[in-house]
Amino acid sequence: MIKRYDEAKTPYQRVLDSAYVPEEDKERLRAEYDQLNPAELKRELTKLKNRLMMEASAKHLGIEFK
Repeated sequence: MIKRYDEAKTPYQRVLDSAYVPEEDKERLRAEYDQLNPAELKRELTKLKNRLMMEASAKHLGIEFK
């Protein structure tokens, strides 16, 4: 038996390939996708993660963090 798999695609690519998603929605997604900056998203996630860790540590130590 030989297993055959579909070509690997991201969820974004699958939505664009879907016949069930209206073209208007696809255009909106394309516009939003074109505005994304992976490096900026990574910096923002790191900043938020660090803040969360600081707040959790402060709460554990009984310190109010602002």
